[in-house]
Amino acid sequence: MPKLLILWTNPTSYLNSFMESLGKYNWEITFVSFGINKDAPIQPSSFFDAEIVENIDHLKKVIAKTKPDIVIVCGWHIKIYKSILRD
Repeated sequence: MPKLLILWTNPTSYLNSFMESLGKYNWEITFVSFGINKDAPIQPSSFFDAEIVENIDHLKKVIAKTKPDIVIVCGWHIKIYKSILRD
């Protein structure tokens, strides 16, 4: 089963649809956000897990736990995301 880690700025409904679609094909998906937009909340479902990270150590733990095959990053302005990809 492929493992996908998505590092995103804020959750969006279209991303939720994307993750649920992949989940139906047995992808293991973990969605990571550096915060939640109260106008666009995201809830974990049977198709994916959701994590809200607070710092780089928390993000490293999520990565170590999930061991992703693929990482999608949308939020290049978030320094934690850029620095973690260098490691």
